[in-house]
Amino acid sequence: MSQNQRKKASNSIHRSQWNFEAPDFPLPNGAGIGRLQMLPFPSGVTLYRSELKVEKRCEIDAASDPNELRNLICSQIHLSGESQLLTPDQHLHSTDPDTGLIFRLSETDTRILLPPKQIIRHIGVSFEIGQLSERVQDLPEALLHLSRSSPTQASQVLPVNITPRLRRLCADVFPIAANNKANMLMLEGLSMGIFAQIIENILPADKDAFEPTFRESELIEDITNFITHNLGNKLPGEDIASHFSISKNRLNSLFNHMHNQNINEYVRNQRMLKAHQQISETDAPIKAIAAAVGYNHVSNFAIAYRDHFGETPGKTQRQYRS
Repeated sequence: MSQNQRKKASNSIHRSQWNFEAPDFPLPNGAGIGRLQMLPFPSGVTLYRSELKVEKRCEIDAASDPNELRNLICSQIHLSGESQLLTPDQHLHSTDPDTGLIFRLSETDTRILLPPKQIIRHIGVSFEIGQLSERVQDLPEALLHLSRSSPTQASQVLPVNITPRLRRLCADVFPIAANNKANMLMLEGLSMGIFAQIIENILPADKDAFEPTFRESELIEDITNFITHNLGNKLPGEDIASHFSISKNRLNSLFNHMHNQNINEYVRNQRMLKAHQQISETDAPIKAIAAAVGYNHVSNFAIAYRDHFGETPGKTQRQYRS
């Protein structure tokens, strides 16, 4: 293959990754290539969507024109890839698929650091401060602080949990072309929805509003699979939390949200469900079934089984064998 053929093939592969139409631009110092689209709407919200193919580590300015930051509250969300916002006070604020940012930047010297060998898919939504205050009557205190700060002060940055709902909204933005009035209306609506979800995510958490992040949802799936395949072993919540590098309190919160029970209750219920299945579908003795679900003493297993099902294991066994 000639050099020109390789170049054309490379460009074809690269272009197939883009999900929207916008001019390509080079990253600084030959670090890669990117595509950025900025869509301002009459409501005062502006949508930014970009994809960056980063080959080498590089830094870019947070804004090409500092004046564009003066009256905006901005957000930054990555569907893939990682970056860091370096503010003038030399603080680093990370963005990845699990954590986004909402911020008001100082007018100068804010940089975005891009690690190498990755593709970043980015969604940003900004809102004019005056328009935001008119539309949202009861802004969270943290957001009020952002809106009242002076753009000449140090940058103000807050982290935002990326919940599955927020992630879906951002993912829906990429396939829609900004080429007609109907699509522009959809994009404006999605942008408003994204910003509204960000506001909800920085409100004080309560049980009803709790929602796990994308990575936490995947983690809980891994933990439930781990439990299913280890019911014959000791499974205290503390050990499970330690094994998966998560605090026990957070683990219990996630299980309460997704299964309406804490981790120890979930393990106990799974033990009982497996025991009932074994008793009803196999000829295994009760002692062997008790051991298979983590009970060394049949008497303790029988008590737990009766408390759960309202009858002894022996009675269940007789019913299915009769």
